[in-house]
Amino acid sequence: MNKNFIVSNVLKTNNLKMNKNREFDDYTHLKVNDSIHFYSPKINTFPLNTNINGIEFKDSHPVSRWNTRVGPKLTENQLLNILNQLKLLPHRIRKIEDGVGIIDCDILFTYKISENNIIIITTFYGRLSLNHSLKQFQSLRKYNKTNKEQVYLQIKEDVLDEQNPPAIPKFFMDFSGTITKYILEGYVVVGKKLPVFYVCCGTDHSEEVLYIDVNCNSDVKINKNILKVLFKMRYSDFVWNYLQNHYKEQVSLLERKFTNKKI
Repeated sequence: MNKNFIVSNVLKTNNLKMNKNREFDDYTHLKVNDSIHFYSPKINTFPLNTNINGIEFKDSHPVSRWNTRVGPKLTENQLLNILNQLKLLPHRIRKIEDGVGIIDCDILFTYKISENNIIIITTFYGRLSLNHSLKQFQSLRKYNKTNKEQVYLQIKEDVLDEQNPPAIPKFFMDFSGTITKYILEGYVVVGKKLPVFYVCCGTDHSEEVLYIDVNCNSDVKINKNILKVLFKMRYSDFVWNYLQNHYKEQVSLLERKFTNKKI
């Protein structure tokens, strides 16, 4: 029985377009219970300028604010390294309005753009997941400017220490079908032989995120374009098992056809 023949026929599609792919050397090793905030928009956000050449800090102030409001504590070089990798990934760093950005729909910051298209981060306000008052960010900022008073946004050190820095995937792929656009990020998880995937599926009207663990069978509804990409990435055992569970009739029919051809 030729599995490749059967998989190729079940997943036959002419509308899959591969746009971008990238691998990262300095990727994150996630723990099994690590939570990832990205792709969970609670507020309206917009893409940053795609021509951004890099991310820098105006001085030591942003790092100080990160280490007291965001966490975990990082050096300037560590933080800049993470941010400049995230800028290569669509959806990870976005803007709420000009001058106000958000990382992974969680970490709020302010910025300016230099003449040579460098994002200059001026400060970090904190994490929405830790400080719910930041959801009223515009009001807080207005109060801060009008009253010339510093808004207290510091987080307890033990809570800061529990935070994870934004995760960097081992690889990233951007592809599309006729209507849907896909952003796939693959992560290494400690204790798992194969990576896990977060796939953002977006149309003009909706967006959803799929979590796919190719180390085990999945009950998640995965469309053919995603399965075809996973197959191309050589996760053939996972795709084959998925098709046997979710496309039983088509697989059985093709198995019979293939067997008859051999006879």
